[in-house]
Amino acid sequence: MNRDEALPSGEIERCEPAADQPGPLFRILLWFIVCHFLLAGLTNAAAAAPRARPGAKTGTFRPLTQPSFTTCGQTSVAMVTGADIATVIRTMGGRGTTAKQLVAEIRRINPQARTKIQWLGGNDPAANSIVYLRDPSFRAGHWTVFHGGVYYDPIFGKMEAYPSWISKQLAITIN
Repeated sequence: MNRDEALPSGEIERCEPAADQPGPLFRILLWFIVCHFLLAGLTNAAAAAPRARPGAKTGTFRPLTQPSFTTCGQTSVAMVTGADIATVIRTMGGRGTTAKQLVAEIRRINPQARTKIQWLGGNDPAANSIVYLRDPSFRAGHWTVFHGGVYYDPIFGKMEAYPSWISKQLAITIN
C-alpha cells in the first residue's frame, strides 16, 4: 500500500514480520552461541597447553573452556587442580554436579587438599574457590572459578564481575 492511499474506514494496517526473518529470541540465542564460540577460540590456546596429570598439585590453575553444556563443575575442578579435563569428566560423568561431588573429586585428585564449603550470600569468595552461581530465571545453577580476584567462567572466560541479578550462592575453597 502506498503512503498516500487511504485505508477503508475501520481497517488497520498491520506490519507483520516477514516469515523468513528470525524473531528476537532466536537472535539473542544466536548471539550467545556466536560469543561462546568466539571465546572458545580465544581460550583454546590455554586448553591446548600441556596438561597436568591427575594427582597434580592443587593450586596449579589454568583457564579452560567446558566441552559440553553440563560440565561446568568438572571443568572448574580441572581448572583449580591442573588435572586433565577428560579424566575428570570420565571419573565424574558428564552430567550436572553437586558441591559434594566436586569436593570428592578434588580430594581424589589431591588427597592432601583441604576444602571448605561456605555460603556466600552474594559476597565474593576467598581466592582459589569454585563458586556456584544462580540466575533466578533458570532452574539450574552454574559452577565457575574465582582465582586471583577474577572470575574464570567455563563458558565465557575471564570476567571481572557478574551481572547484579546473578547470585553467588556458595563456594568451595581449596587450600
